[in-house]
Amino acid sequence: MDSQNTVISIKHLYKTYTDTVALRDICLNIASQKISGIVGPNGAGKTTLIRIISTLLKPSKGSVKINQQDILIDPNETRKIIGYLPEDASPYLSLTPLENLRFYSSFYPSVNISNDQLIAEYLKKFDLHDLKHKKAGKLSKGMKQKLLFIRSIIHNPDIIILDEPFNGMDPTIRLSIKKFLREKKNEGKTILFSSHNLLEVENLCDQIIILNKEILLNENINSIQRRYNKNIKSLEDLYLEILGKS
Repeated sequence: MDSQNTVISIKHLYKTYTDTVALRDICLNIASQKISGIVGPNGAGKTTLIRIISTLLKPSKGSVKINQQDILIDPNETRKIIGYLPEDASPYLSLTPLENLRFYSSFYPSVNISNDQLIAEYLKKFDLHDLKHKKAGKLSKGMKQKLLFIRSIIHNPDIIILDEPFNGMDPTIRLSIKKFLREKKNEGKTILFSSHNLLEVENLCDQIIILNKEILLNENINSIQRRYNKNIKSLEDLYLEILGKS
């Protein structure tokens, strides 16, 4: 990978909890204008890795640099350019979608919310406009997830990090979010997400990362597809083969 295009650089990263190793010697580069997907079994360290990159968790050893700057030096500056959607997030249930997004937008001076124009655009784009005055606690799981997704990208971040972003979403909404992520990729954004859905990762990602406490595979989709022409027919087949050997 061209070092000039590398936005996230991870070197010899470890994370341990007492005597449990969550991540072991992770070395990884994530490029701009790419969608990178992390897959792995439960307990593989996917969420731990994403939380470290998002500055919410400190590594035990090793480094993470974003735009060549160590994220531990000034994590608050790093957070300004990151949009992060946790797997277990929840909106403020007593607030409406409009109120939720007004509140989160207020953290970012770059977002002009004086007339709610940007918020209105996103609510319309993701079919939440007619529900903007309904309490978030009354929304379906999929609607809440859409609201959380908007929250994570409302400030137009350079880096979009999503942990299981499609949970609870119907196929139509998943397609609209995939389309949005491809648009952001073409604008030069860096997108990293984790998922248990191998087909979605295969269809959406340029770079596939298989993780099980350590990196088992880190390849672009083109090189993986060349394997398919031999004895591997899908990412699922490759995943099962690699996990079976680990």
